[in-house]
Amino acid sequence: MSGNPNHYDTEGVHGNCGPIVGQDSNEELYHCDACGAMAEQIQRLTRQNLQLTETNTRFEDLSRLDPLTEVLNRRGFQEVLTRECQYAQREGLYFIVLLVDLDNFKQINDSMGYDAGDFVLKEVARRLCGKLRATDYVARIGGDDFMILLPKTLPAEGSEQAQ
Repeated sequence: MSGNPNHYDTEGVHGNCGPIVGQDSNEELYHCDACGAMAEQIQRLTRQNLQLTETNTRFEDLSRLDPLTEVLNRRGFQEVLTRECQYAQREGLYFIVLLVDLDNFKQINDSMGYDAGDFVLKEVARRLCGKLRATDYVARIGGDDFMILLPKTLPAEGSEQAQ
């Protein structure tokens, strides 16, 4: 392959049978149909590979988010916590982890239905995110339990934030 990402070297097919650029367009013409077909196949596979890479990235991102509240899920939180622990240890910093348990949440589901419970969970996540810094993390780790990670936070500051 040449330095141009849109140009593919086809020398491996028939020897030196590369593209000829047409005078009136940017379209590449080939000495033979086999080389032109191979170049089209390579370009198609390159586009498909890019689409698959983008789709895989989206799936990886979704695998770290709680679909209801759109905050981190347990897996996403665990990855962030591991990274922040390493950073804090390396830099000699503190961080705080808070557990938020919604008292009597089961009663909301039982008396008002699951749609009401889902609304409460989304609203709690929204409000938690709204009170935190851009560098903090919120995760729904299961049911009615949330965890908050406050990087670069001293214990006194974390106690104040928990209030």
